[in-house]
Amino acid sequence: MSNEQQHFQYRDQTFHVYVEQLKSKADYEFVMDAMMSAIDCFDGLKENSYTEPYYCEMYLYVNGELLEEEEQVYYASEAFWGRAAQIPECFEKAEEFLQYCIQKVKSDKYKFWESEELQIGELPAYFLSLKDKRFIKYFADLLHHWDMGHEVYQAEFMDKLVELHQWCPEIHELIIARATSDGQHNFEQLQELETFITNHAEPLEENTFFIELVNRVQKFWGKEVQLWQGEASQKDIEYVFGKGKMGQAAWELVQQE
Repeated sequence: MSNEQQHFQYRDQTFHVYVEQLKSKADYEFVMDAMMSAIDCFDGLKENSYTEPYYCEMYLYVNGELLEEEEQVYYASEAFWGRAAQIPECFEKAEEFLQYCIQKVKSDKYKFWESEELQIGELPAYFLSLKDKRFIKYFADLLHHWDMGHEVYQAEFMDKLVELHQWCPEIHELIIARATSDGQHNFEQLQELETFITNHAEPLEENTFFIELVNRVQKFWGKEVQLWQGEASQKDIEYVFGKGKMGQAAWELVQQE
């Protein structure tokens, strides 16, 4: 049993992680290692149980006291990741944690949920991305691997990231990832971003980002997922981009091919 495994317990589909203090870089890194050990343990429980646990919610206790926010919006680990995002010294370990989460959801995305509304890696990717744009790529990558047919907070989190970081390469990739992930509200959110996109990318037909967006959408939805069969029609393109400026520009680009 590893040192981290000695500091967590599993009960009632939740993991309870214990640490003496949460002050230093080493303390935060220890908790992240314990969380990864806990998820490994959760994976093993699923493989060896007829009544498989579905959630892997984390509760962190510091010196015996549950770490929580006075006005908690999401779930238990919010208190930890909100604090970890303020400690740049542990960002390297945070990237390791997110890379670990990506590998886990790639292996079987339906296994790994933190709670009934949050998927594994969602809160750390969001809180860390609010603090540093370098983490947006992990949020974007996870969009491709989460169970987006049951999305809850992804649209809200993405809206806040766009509002905070505005027009930049990281947000470009986030928008493309959203448009090419099999989500409940992906096209709806893309179309809601039309004003934001057109304000920064007109003329759309000549903008490198928009051309890449259209190409990636065509590749994903037209070939890999086969949302439409054969060549995309104007109706197909408008279904994704809407009937406004983006839909018109996307259709013109498709016709040029």
